[in-house]
Amino acid sequence: MAIFTLDIERLVKRYQEEGKDLKAIASIQYPIYTLHCEILDSSPEPLDTLDKSIAKLIDEITFDQTEIASILGVPMSGVKNRLEYFNTYEYLDQQGKSLSQLGKNELFYSTEKKLKRKSFDFLIDGVTLDPLPNDFYSKLYKHVIIEEFEYSFHTREDGSTISTYDFAPSVVHTAMDVDIIQKKLKGINPVELKSYHIPVGLESIENLSFEKCTFPILVAIYDHPTGHGKELLDGFKLDGASDHLQVFEETLRERIKKLELRLLIKSEKQTNEFKDFDFHTNWNEIDIETEEKKLFWISKEDLLTAFQEHYKLKNLSLDNIISGSNDIGLNVTKELLKNAEQRRLIINNVKRGRDYEMTMKFKRTGVWVTFFSFKTQDAFVQDCLEILEILDNVKRSKLEVSDIHDKLKEYESYRDILIFLEEFEVLESIDIDSHMIQKK
Repeated sequence: MAIFTLDIERLVKRYQEEGKDLKAIASIQYPIYTLHCEILDSSPEPLDTLDKSIAKLIDEITFDQTEIASILGVPMSGVKNRLEYFNTYEYLDQQGKSLSQLGKNELFYSTEKKLKRKSFDFLIDGVTLDPLPNDFYSKLYKHVIIEEFEYSFHTREDGSTISTYDFAPSVVHTAMDVDIIQKKLKGINPVELKSYHIPVGLESIENLSFEKCTFPILVAIYDHPTGHGKELLDGFKLDGASDHLQVFEETLRERIKKLELRLLIKSEKQTNEFKDFDFHTNWNEIDIETEEKKLFWISKEDLLTAFQEHYKLKNLSLDNIISGSNDIGLNVTKELLKNAEQRRLIINNVKRGRDYEMTMKFKRTGVWVTFFSFKTQDAFVQDCLEILEILDNVKRSKLEVSDIHDKLKEYESYRDILIFLEEFEVLESIDIDSHMIQKK
């Protein structure tokens, strides 16, 4: 299962600086193939120069390992290893005492290519069958590629273990065609071979086998003054930088343009009582066109049910629900806060203007993060926010609470607000200052 490392707060800030309002981060699995094969490769190797020097000495002067090591100034163990290599590739004659004709041609005269048989893996785009760039071979992605028969195991709180089948491609794999792949691998510009993790001396591919895999990709869904947009994100980089993911853009562009968010309310089958809720996308219906272009297709009633449970809110009203085409969230009032078990959490969300729900499950139609707007037009709540800001400034500036007594008293309902915010020490400090005789 993919464990994303994207820094969400950093991403939100970057989008805000670009005038974008991040609404959700969807998760998809892009199909790829891992090819396991044997190749014949004529690429230059670091020991080629040494091999040619040894071959020249064998052909013209001596076969004695000690003399060769002395003349070339290398350890005798090194010479011994290279002669064993010569023997393996039939560069020595049957007696093993002089160069064979093949050895002379490849090592001495260089009239034939020096071919090595190697085991090699290639990563291939599962839709276009194009080779993937070097970025995908890095250590960063080594453990995030999901194989077809891969399972994750999780231990529950009661000690039991459950398994999850992680492989769930969001786009169908193109049928494997070895001939096409061979042509595409050999069709890469020689100058670009290294950037595609292809040996520069690749001659042929043999004994090819493959396995279906997927690469986890995130999709940012955002709103901005000219409309909403979607773009690919790398969930395994802190800033989400995704230049290398553009190789998938042609396949995904039209699909992600149509991404919309849904809300599924889950109920007990027998009692029909609320059980859980889950945000997901319309990926399974991505080819169906809708007349109205909007990000959220969620009713106020379903949102009320979800928020009521998620934030432990009692008597939540539909008037508190924000449910627009490109925005969902809560309109916070004094009445809502009064019935909230997590009052301070709600106030802090209003202060920063948002909150988000995250799921670590990687689903075919999944949403990794959904953002909620927190707004208020309630005078009492706005006073709460201002007083909280004053108290935070006191802590940041390392001032005494007594320095802000007069400032707090400017608010008509300051006593109710301090009680409401459970700032009892501050209230006690004001009462002592106001009603007790101070020693001089």
